[in-house]
Amino acid sequence: MFIVVDSGSTKADWAIIGDDDKVNIVSTPGINPSTQDELLSMEEYPEIKTSLSKAKSIHFYGAGISVPANQQKIEQWLMVQGAKCYVETASDVLAGARACFGDKPGILAILGTGSNASYYDGEQLHESIPSLGYILSDEGGGVHIGKEILRGYIYGTMPIEIKEQFEHHFGVVTQAQLLQNLYKDAKGSAYIAQFSAMIATIDHPWKDQLLARCIGEFMDVRLAPLKKKYAVPIKIIGSIGYLHRDHVDMIAKSKGIAIDAFVQKPINDLIAYHKTQNKHE
Repeated sequence: MFIVVDSGSTKADWAIIGDDDKVNIVSTPGINPSTQDELLSMEEYPEIKTSLSKAKSIHFYGAGISVPANQQKIEQWLMVQGAKCYVETASDVLAGARACFGDKPGILAILGTGSNASYYDGEQLHESIPSLGYILSDEGGGVHIGKEILRGYIYGTMPIEIKEQFEHHFGVVTQAQLLQNLYKDAKGSAYIAQFSAMIATIDHPWKDQLLARCIGEFMDVRLAPLKKKYAVPIKIIGSIGYLHRDHVDMIAKSKGIAIDAFVQKPINDLIAYHKTQNKHE
């Protein structure tokens, strides 16, 4: 048995692959060592906890795992939760690249709660623009879009009909409540990103302009430099990218960037990749 984990800041998918190749996927809240002081306890997920103690290998991919200190934090946390085997920790970008391209080169972009992009040579990642976390970075992701929505609501620049939809989804949000959640309760990126969900229900020029700003910045900062350097396919994963794929594709084309595919569920292809790797080991 082995386990493959694909974790963003909001949600994590745990794929438990048995010796008979049967796959069981369990979802939990996201695990991000960059933004969470205390990581998730598996006591509420007995199926995962039991599997951790039996697994022969664990492959944990996630947001915030690009630096060695955070890789060690995840490894130590898994051991505390019961793991006794080899643990591979790697970024969510590598997970997406392996899922989308296997052993072929390509450019992998993530548009989820956060965002990132990197060139993948078929084995390793290269040329990734450094991520500065959700406060300074994550262009085009759910946090960036959520920030723009919150600014529009609190500043009073949001059209009245969209303000009504906002309050239908989330109730009245005051400045005091917002600051309490952001700073005193330190709810962070997942809290901000939740507000991006409402934009999927909107058909209004305000939405188009907001997405053009956010996604356009992502294209300019992260994708365009890679596209100029490498003539390889570009694929996008992540909930924001897939949900708004028509907008993303249109904005990309306006900047001379062709997106080859939007992948909704990379976890299935990632499982297939590791099944193949395990058979070769």
